[in-house]
Amino acid sequence: GGPALVAVGLATSDGQPATLLSSVSYATGDGSATAGSDYTATAGTLSFPAGAASGSGQNLSLPILNDFVVEGLEGFTVSLSSPSGATLGLAAHSVDIADDDGAGFIVAPNTGLTTTEAGGTADFSVALGSQPLAEVTVAIGSGDTTEGTVAPPSLTFTAGNWNLPQVVTLTGVDDLDVDGDVGYVVALAPAVSADPVYSGLDPSDVSVVNLDNEPRPSVTLDNVSLFEGNAGTTSAVFTLTLSHGTSQTVSVQYATADGTATTADNDYAQSGGVASFDPMTTTQTVSLTVNGDTAPERHEVFYLDLSNPTGITIADGRGFCLVKDDDDTDRIFMDGFDWSPLAPLKGRRKGRQAPLSGFPPG
Repeated sequence: GGPALVAVGLATSDGQPATLLSSVSYATGDGSATAGSDYTATAGTLSFPAGAASGSGQNLSLPILNDFVVEGLEGFTVSLSSPSGATLGLAAHSVDIADDDGAGFIVAPNTGLTTTEAGGTADFSVALGSQPLAEVTVAIGSGDTTEGTVAPPSLTFTAGNWNLPQVVTLTGVDDLDVDGDVGYVVALAPAVSADPVYSGLDPSDVSVVNLDNEPRPSVTLDNVSLFEGNAGTTSAVFTLTLSHGTSQTVSVQYATADGTATTADNDYAQSGGVASFDPMTTTQTVSLTVNGDTAPERHEVFYLDLSNPTGITIADGRGFCLVKDDDDTDRIFMDGFDWSPLAPLKGRRKGRQAPLSGFPPG
């Protein structure tokens, strides 16, 4: 938007100061740039007084007009005429106007938006980056109408409203699925316009997440009891149960933990992994290995712990496996005594092993 400066200089043939007053007329003329819209038409006379040094000059200040239209590089001319006291050298000069306008769409914000299944809404706005030469229309649609809807379905920009942001409202759609938070995309179609700069120009799409309002399933696991056996291995099978099904695949991590039974004593095999539930599946099993032996010992326990749920919550995060010893037939159980290895167990009666005569407590 600043003026263009064009230098007009005076030169004498002998390099000495001018002995006469000299003057020259100047005027601008259209090229690809047009006076009144791209620059201000200017005309006048420049004078150099007697005694002006050879090589001295004066600047013509030619006003450039700012606009918001994408035009590319344009130009006009400055012509010199009617010299007095001097002769003309270069009689015309071209002035180029560099365009600082760019066609485009301003979409804000285009990420981080959330709607809710309870009907919660989110807004974004669209404006043009430059003034169009004709109407510009952009169609807008939801990429998943089961998660969110869009209003209005299209936007139209003109030379009068191109820089005014137009608001688009997104509304979340409810369903009965426990499907978690679901992402969807709002698509802005390529522009339709008689302006060749905007015709087919594609705005950026908008990313949205629709927040689920159904409660997530909770997972519990049972307890296991088995005899260890005298040799080989026995499987301890834990059952994990969801409170209700979900339309998504969900999972939880599991890992064994020592109790009175330990991996160091080779009572069972350490294990860990991920238990996954397919859509609408409510049970899953985890099979662990218990090692048999012939050594007389107390009944022992180890644990299975749940952690890091995905798409579910943990209602009961620990189960136990009671490994019952079957190697000492001379021991019996008596109710009414507290036997410490069973103290932490859930839902079990507590007892104390009582030796028969001649056997020390184990």
